[in-house]
Amino acid sequence: MAVHYYLVERLPTVEEYRSLCTAVGWQEVMNFAVADAALANSIYGVVAMSGEHVVGMGRIVGDGAIYYYIQDIAVHPDYQHNGIGKSILDRIFSFLLSHA
Repeated sequence: MAVHYYLVERLPTVEEYRSLCTAVGWQEVMNFAVADAALANSIYGVVAMSGEHVVGMGRIVGDGAIYYYIQDIAVHPDYQHNGIGKSILDRIFSFLLSHA
């Protein structure tokens, strides 16, 4: 069955970030205590939405001049294998092509 989703150019909230990181098994390697500052210092973000729920995310970190690093590409396991991760990366690459 095809999953319906759409992309929004924004960063996930801390709660959305924590939920997705936990869903993909990253909770043991994440420092959620500083997630708010980390997200706020991102250069760019995109989330995938299914209805009102964030089901995927990706962001860019770096210095905004020379270095851009793609970070935290994650898709909730219930929504994987539907092209969401590729769509997130495509949107990120479009941003990089026009800004980097």
